[in-house]
Amino acid sequence: MSAFLFSAVSVASAQDRWRVDVENGAAIAGYNDVRIPGDTGTKFSLTDDLASDTAYFWRARAGVRLAPKHVLSALVAPLTINSGGSFD
Repeated sequence: MSAFLFSAVSVASAQDRWRVDVENGAAIAGYNDVRIPGDTGTKFSLTDDLASDTAYFWRARAGVRLAPKHVLSALVAPLTINSGGSFD
């Protein structure tokens, strides 16, 4: 999967204790070959055999420094790319 980053924002306080990062952009399906079932099934491509649209993505991370070597952080990064079409 290839991703193009349109913007990134990072906010840190003077003490650098709290940190918030926010990113967004467009994700494009690249090399995505699938085989169902995994080892013996028919192999097909989500990008060559089916059509997939460009998907908007965003990601946010917040963290707090608890001690010089300890950081507690949370990350939210939802992403869904749908492919559609039919096979011969």
